[in-house]
Amino acid sequence: MVVPKEEPMEVCHTEEGEASTFASCLWSTNGRMIENVYSHSKSLPEKYKQLLSTLVIHKEFEGTAASGDTAKFKITTERFLQLRQHICDRFSGEKPEDYYMPYKTTR
Repeated sequence: MVVPKEEPMEVCHTEEGEASTFASCLWSTNGRMIENVYSHSKSLPEKYKQLLSTLVIHKEFEGTAASGDTAKFKITTERFLQLRQHICDRFSGEKPEDYYMPYKTTR
């Protein structure tokens, strides 16, 4: 496997200015592998989309798992929308609906 020479792009920050969950995922070994695949093909095959989604979800829960506060094991709709937008901003051509579709009620 070839590791990309450039550092992963930190395209998104939280409002407080801290590196986002998404950006920090790209610093992992799997994150760099995903970046490498994307840099060669300019798209993400399904298995890499799944891997990226798993990385992001695990990173979201990383802090709450350490604290043992299971009440915080929740990702809001707004947060899912932010995360999918970060993915689409970093990996142009990716479709937001491939990563999260908000629940809509019909009446």
